[in-house]
Amino acid sequence: MFLVITGSRSEWFILKPVVQALMDRYQLKVVVTGSHLSRVAEYTAKFVEDDIGKDNIIYLHTYVDGDTLVDRAKTMANELFSFTDLFSYIQPKGIWILGDREETIAAATAAVYLNIPVIHLAGGDTVFGNVDDVVRHAVTKLSHLHFPFSKYSERVILQLGEEPWRVTFSGNPILDDILKTPYMSKKEVCDILGIPSDKELLVMIYHTISLDKDSVAEKVRDVLEAIVDFLSNRILVIIESNMDPGSGIIRNIYDLYIEKYAGRILVFNTLTRGVFVNLLRHAKLLVGNSSLGIVESPIYRIPVVNILPRQQGRLAPDNVIFVEPKKEAIKAVVERILSDDDFYKRLSSAQSIYGDGHAVDIIMDKISKINFDDVEWKRRLLEKKIIVREGI
Repeated sequence: MFLVITGSRSEWFILKPVVQALMDRYQLKVVVTGSHLSRVAEYTAKFVEDDIGKDNIIYLHTYVDGDTLVDRAKTMANELFSFTDLFSYIQPKGIWILGDREETIAAATAAVYLNIPVIHLAGGDTVFGNVDDVVRHAVTKLSHLHFPFSKYSERVILQLGEEPWRVTFSGNPILDDILKTPYMSKKEVCDILGIPSDKELLVMIYHTISLDKDSVAEKVRDVLEAIVDFLSNRILVIIESNMDPGSGIIRNIYDLYIEKYAGRILVFNTLTRGVFVNLLRHAKLLVGNSSLGIVESPIYRIPVVNILPRQQGRLAPDNVIFVEPKKEAIKAVVERILSDDDFYKRLSSAQSIYGDGHAVDIIMDKISKINFDDVEWKRRLLEKKIIVREGI
């Protein structure tokens, strides 16, 4: 049996197409943990339940509700204990993890100590100024098979000393999911959201940064103040941030702006996948600092204004403009995008650098060539060697 670990909404939407493909060929359970089970996050485990059914889920309640650095560290500690007990009981043939959150490193650590192969998706990305970057690279060294989402990330993993046979560039599976998501008209989306369909839609997703938690309030206000001048004939739809340290501060600021700009700014904790994908299909612009803007936006044909320092250092397509977290700088870029048709067309025609919507096929092809039940194969997976490359 394989176990797939998911702890957050955004993580699940990337994992979902891989999980569905694995379920067609292997015995598998999905471990739902972390903020999925948080009351503040409105129980995003419901998305997993809707996609694969409760019978295929194992629930681990490990999350410490709160938005401090201590709460996040305690959550990771809880997960390490819980994963150790779970893995030792089930003895999975391998675990699947994604990215760089606390459940990722906790699961990888427990698995390594229990001689269980670790399959890691989305390693090798580089993002400065956040603890996620350190965690991601640590997880790479704890993992036995790697599916990076870009050629650049593949190169980073190799530079970290991983053996080439372990590393396979797949692209991001979420692109597979987006291409298969049924189309909804703008009117259908707006009716569900309760907003008029004759207005242009701007979307904002802004997450905290672990090293800048104390200044998050000022930065969020600057972003909002830069946008409000453009809302006379537009509506700003905000999707709330991840459950990271400082997220509560962001929510409080949103409440103030919802009241002040009633009808022009709307905030949603989360949306169903179909509504979310189609919202972005019809949006004029995405503003914030979510990795979604880097990885997924070209497939939506949407320009992105990414607020630094989050995502700094990450490989980005040509539709993404990085801007300092200052009101006037943000406002100038937004104004140009919304007023310069040629500039808008150039940005919205950018090509994806994170795959072409066939990631699942690549991943399944690689996995099908490995016999996880064979003793010699398992030994080969677990006995990692460090490859020293000259001139790096």
